[in-house]
Amino acid sequence: KLVLANAQVDVDRLGIAVRNIQLQVDTPVLTDDLLQIRASAESGGGKFTLNGSASLDPVLQHPVKITLTGKDFEVVKTAEAEAAISPDLLITANDAGTRITGMLAVPKAILKMQEIPETAVKVSPDEIILGEMPPEAIQVSAPGLSADVLVSLGKQVHFSGQGLKTDLKGQLHIVKDNDKLALQ
Repeated sequence: KLVLANAQVDVDRLGIAVRNIQLQVDTPVLTDDLLQIRASAESGGGKFTLNGSASLDPVLQHPVKITLTGKDFEVVKTAEAEAAISPDLLITANDAGTRITGMLAVPKAILKMQEIPETAVKVSPDEIILGEMPPEAIQVSAPGLSADVLVSLGKQVHFSGQGLKTDLKGQLHIVKDNDKLALQ
């Protein structure tokens, strides 16, 4: 049995303080090839919990099953961004790959763009600039990862920058299978 109790960490780059971190990894009675995992943490008044299991049996391809749930867990608090998430996700994995399904609610996200980064504007991939070599293809896929996640924006999602100030609303359904990515 492994237990971590009442731990805390400050993540300065994200401006958050994660508190009351709890972790317990245990093996059920009469089983030495299965780990049961439980964890929780608090940030910005919100909380997340993680429950799952991981098999150490190579015959079963090392299956992992994890549920990640939470409410208003603060993930960033800087001058440029404040955001909290409420996940309800199921993560399964084995030697063949990883699958993430469920919903990720974003009840709060306040984004303030102070200036446009130099990398914000890129040349269209079908544009040809005479005298320059074509850029290498950028692979955005994660091999062995599939996903079916609905991202839902809450009532406190705002963007301001470059003279634009707006509220953002709606949902985005992200589906990734093999090398194909669909956003709906």
